[in-house]
Amino acid sequence: MSLKYSATNDEQIKKLKNRVSKLESQQRKKIIEVLRIRRFKEGLEKLGDEAKRQFIKEQEKLEQKESDEQASISFVLKRNPI
Repeated sequence: MSLKYSATNDEQIKKLKNRVSKLESQQRKKIIEVLRIRRFKEGLEKLGDEAKRQFIKEQEKLEQKESDEQASISFVLKRNPI
């Protein structure tokens, strides 16, 4: 009787080891997927930060251009009153 249970236990252990192996493989695949998504997200965030810096830079240029134009108009009006 002991041999019968031993064979059954060995078979169950083998099945469980196979199941554990499959689960570990799935886990590795999911970890790789999570890391890929994280890198993609970080890339998007960098692009977002770069776009924000570029936008601010363009706004500063526009503000400077507007300020320069206002100064030019003031200068012309002071020299040539209407």
